Formats: sequence, C-alpha cells, structure tokens
Amino acid sequence: MVKQSLVAETNMLKKLSHPSLPDIVDVIDEDDRFLIVMDYIEGNSLKTALQEYGVQSQKNVIKWAKQLCDVLGYLHSQNPPIIYRDMKPANIMLKPDGNVVLIDFGTAREYKENNIEDTTCLGTMGYAAPEQFGGMGQTDARTDIYCLGATMYHLVTGMNPCEPPYEIRPIREIDPTLSGGLERIITKCTQPDPNNRYQSAAELMYDLEHYTEIDDMYRKNLKRKLAVFITTSALTMLLGTSTVLSYCAAEHKKNENYNSILKEADTYDNYDNGYYTAIVTDPTRTEAYLKLNDKLTDDFVLDRDEAQILNRMIFYVSFTAFAIMLIASIVIFIVLEIPKVIGALTGKSARKGIAAIVQKQTAGHIDITSSGPIAPSYNLAGENKKKPGYTQKIDETTVLAAPTEVLQDETIVLEDITEKLQKTNIRFEVTKKIEFIHTTECIS
Repeated sequence: MVKQSLVAETNMLKKLSHPSLPDIVDVIDEDDRFLIVMDYIEGNSLKTALQEYGVQSQKNVIKWAKQLCDVLGYLHSQNPPIIYRDMKPANIMLKPDGNVVLIDFGTAREYKENNIEDTTCLGTMGYAAPEQFGGMGQTDARTDIYCLGATMYHLVTGMNPCEPPYEIRPIREIDPTLSGGLERIITKCTQPDPNNRYQSAAELMYDLEHYTEIDDMYRKNLKRKLAVFITTSALTMLLGTSTVLSYCAAEHKKNENYNSILKEADTYDNYDNGYYTAIVTDPTRTEAYLKLNDKLTDDFVLDRDEAQILNRMIFYVSFTAFAIMLIASIVIFIVLEIPKVIGALTGKSARKGIAAIVQKQTAGHIDITSSGPIAPSYNLAGENKKKPGYTQKIDETTVLAAPTEVLQDETIVLEDITEKLQKTNIRFEVTKKIEFIHTTECIS
C-alpha cells in the first residue's frame, strides 16, 4: 500500500514543473526498497514556524496564499486535473527567501469525471473538506480551496482546526485587527457546501489580490463617497435647473415688458420715450429701432425733438458698444499680461541702469588696446570732454564709465557697446571678456 502510494506520487510529480513544486531527480526500485530522490528544499515547514513563532503576519499569510493558489491552479489545469487533498502547514515548506513549496503528494489523486465519489477517503481532520469523508461526491478543485482556507485560518489565528472545538470561526472574533476582506475570503473558502465556495483557484486568486477592496471599511468608504457624489450631482442639477428656469423667467418677463412698452408707444404716440425705453430694456431686439426709424423718417423732416431722440439713441448704443469693448479689452489685457507680471514677480527683478568699468585685473572690466591712431577720446562720465577731430595718445587701458540707462534685458551684448563706442569715433580692440556691475542709480 505504501509502495503504491509512493509510485503514484512519483508518477504524478514526474510530469509536473512549477516553482512551488519539488522536482524528481531519480527513482530507485530495488528488491524491497523504493527510493525517491527529490530536490532538496532548504527551510522548515509552516507547522514549525507556527510552533516557534506563533501566529504569522497577515501580510505573509496572504503572500503565501497567493503562491499556493497559483500552484493549485496549475494542478487543477492538468489533464486530468490533479486534486491535492492534503493542504496543511506541515506540507508547506518555507524557504529562506520567503517563498513556499508544496510537498507530500501521497494523498493526491486525479479527478475522474465518471466517478461518483473517491475510492479512498483521505485527508487530515480539521483541514479536510466534508466531501473528503464520503457521502458528498468525489473531491474536486473546490476541495483544495477548502483546505487552503483552513490553512490560512490556522496561520493568522494560531487556532488549530484539528483540535477541539474543531470549528472555523470568523477570524476577527479572535483578532479584531485582522482584515475584514481576509475574513470574508476564509469564510467563503471553508463553506461546508462546495457550491458556496470559490469555484476555481483563479476566482480565489482575484480576491486575494484585492482583499482590501472587499473589506467592510473599504466598502463603507465607497458607499460614503458614492453618497457624496450623488448628493453633489443632485445639488448641481438642482442649481442648474433653477438657474435655467430663473433665466427663462427673466427673459419672459423682459419680453413682456418690451412688448408692453412698444404697445404703449404705438397706442399713445409716445415714441420719443417709449421706443427709447424699449431699446434700453432689450438692445438685442430690432423692433424698437425699426419703429423709431419709421417715426423719425415718415415726414422726411428731422426736427429738433426728433434729433434729440436720435442723438440719445445713438449715444446709448455707442456707450453700450464702448462698454462692451472696454470690458473685452480689460479681459484680454488680464489674460495676456497677468502671466507676465507673475513671471516677473517670481523671477529676478528687472534691472535698471548699469555702469561699465573698464580695467585689467578686476571682474566687470573691458580692456581696450589702442590700435593705430586714436580718434578723439571722450570720458563718457563728462570729466575730460574734447572736441571731435582732436587726436590724443592714450594708455593701453582706458576706463570708460557708461551712462546710466534703463535696460530691458539683464545683459548687453558686445555689439551694443561697439556701436556706442563707434559713435564717438574711437578705434579699439577688445582683449578681455565683458562683464558688468550694476549701479545703485536708475533713471526712472
């Protein structure tokens, strides 16, 4: 019986290849000996971890559960599917890198569609699903999901389902700090009726990856956000509707006033004030303009009163157009200039006024070396002015004080200085880099 179990386990593992499963290296079957040489798995079982360290952290348990769920999905996808049937901490090896490996396939079996129930009822009490003890049909993928749920329960609570009272309680009754989402997952995995469990490892994997989203607090927050969104949307629609209705009511009232003023002007021949009042009430409608025009031109004579009415209308229309243009100009100015003002305020201040001091050794100097005859030299600061045409020999280095002036840019290119100096008929050669220092005086 033992040998048959070992042979079945070996044959099953030979065709499997998964990071969370051991590989068969060799099989030795001699006389009464049957040896299986497998990969050495460094580490200890999760049972040992529970004994040494007690309850495992929720984060680690979820990480391991994802890996085990992945390997179960791999086993269930074989043809025919392989049902492990004995998931428990003792059969899960924890490697030093934090990953787990599933071992001991002695109770595993291949799912057979035509079988009513398992030939041999195997499993570990507490971890095994109810159908593993017969009378509920043969085991399938949902059986392994039950075993994984019982294993997670033991790891996060420290309560061994193999010991009295042999029950799986909601995990937050034992530790209120645990996730409500994980509690829902374990509860669903360990339902007695297979139809009420996760129907596949893929379905379980999805919830494990999103366990925070099925937590009660997360759902309450979602409901709260949804309620706020609905309330805000309803208020927005209400305000929008009231605004539209108010606008329509105002327009209707304005039209009534407009028509009433026109009717009064037509009836009592009060066109001088009537049409003008109608134009002021609604400048966009043309009836008052046309009727006033007809009244003013029906006798082909424009008297003083009619001229005053016409001038007043022209003034109103012109004033309205001017106001609109002024407002538009202000808006355009704000749109175009405000970003520049903000940029100027956040950047360096505009610099006004410079003095160029020309020397040999200090920063901020220009060296001017004479090259041939020198045209009349001016001290631009005004100390030694000479008349144009006067020739004077000067030293190789001359100090020039540039007049203070308002500059828009922070730098002056060499060509600008060249042009200024050429206007004074000075011939020169620049032999050093030009730099500037700023004066404290500015021309406003």
